[in-house]
Amino acid sequence: MQANNHEWTILEKLLLTQAVHKYGENMWFQVARVLKQHELIRQQGINRPSDFYSQKNCSFQYYLLVEQLESETTHMSRNDLRNDMPVVVRVARHLYAQRMEEIKESLKNNLSEFSQLAGEVNSIRSGQWDSHLQEKLSQQQNGDQKAEAVKKEEIHVNGQKDTNIDTTNNDDKENKIMDDAGGAKRATHEYGTVQETKTTQPLLPSPQKQ
Repeated sequence: MQANNHEWTILEKLLLTQAVHKYGENMWFQVARVLKQHELIRQQGINRPSDFYSQKNCSFQYYLLVEQLESETTHMSRNDLRNDMPVVVRVARHLYAQRMEEIKESLKNNLSEFSQLAGEVNSIRSGQWDSHLQEKLSQQQNGDQKAEAVKKEEIHVNGQKDTNIDTTNNDDKENKIMDDAGGAKRATHEYGTVQETKTTQPLLPSPQKQ
């Protein structure tokens, strides 16, 4: 249940007045503890900050309800809220009536939603939705086929990229091997030339003995 972080729901207000009626207006720590641990609030899925049900906040909210009730009393009949009732009881009865209307409205909405779903189920069973469901199925299958085609295309493109990279690496390796072979050939030729030059050079005359 979505609730405003600052505004109390009708259920919370009703539980607040019930706790005040049980423990009194001077036991705010007990009232706050009851609200923090109340099972109905948990069941409704109402999420509040940890300090939302503080003693100060509970006291402020209760007296705000009393003030609002006093301002609305002139628009209510005497049979609804008798002045001889304690204030907390009058506030609780007023909130109880609001909560009942809230529940009735919720049930009405749920019943309308249920009736709509039941009508759709009956239409499906009677075959009225066959063409609609077949169209939905065809659209889903076409979507799956397109997704599969895109996936295959991506795999093909990535494979081409990998092949190009391997070809480039192989060409680089072959060029390097050829460069190394040429270098070795030149080195061998130069070494042979040097050896031949050393062999053909005349020997220096040996020094004459004195």
